[in-house]
Amino acid sequence: MRRKNLMLIFVFSCVLAYTNINCGGQHFAGLDELASSSLPSENSSVSLSWDANSELDLAGYRVYYGLSADQLVGRLDVGLTPSALINTLAGSTLYFFSVKAYNHAGQESSFSNVVSSVSK
Repeated sequence: MRRKNLMLIFVFSCVLAYTNINCGGQHFAGLDELASSSLPSENSSVSLSWDANSELDLAGYRVYYGLSADQLVGRLDVGLTPSALINTLAGSTLYFFSVKAYNHAGQESSFSNVVSSVSK
């Protein structure tokens, strides 16, 4: 499977890319600076979306999440929809998210960029 970079977009209009990030008029140089900042969140759910993969053998996407960027232990298979709503998050907790595309043989792409949000 050819790797396609997936970009995640939070429902509160933070567009996150690999190097430069713009969120509500604030500019962040990288993901470490963003993760240490305070981001808005209305409740204990997070809505994510990303650019669709154009591979012919695309079977779906899996969203991975967890309490640290290197321990994404939760997994949600969202099928072919390039978006997800995760509404089972504990309030006031920092979560990290990443997406993988997978093909019909079950092979996954590498992780997209990791983004984070504090649920409330």
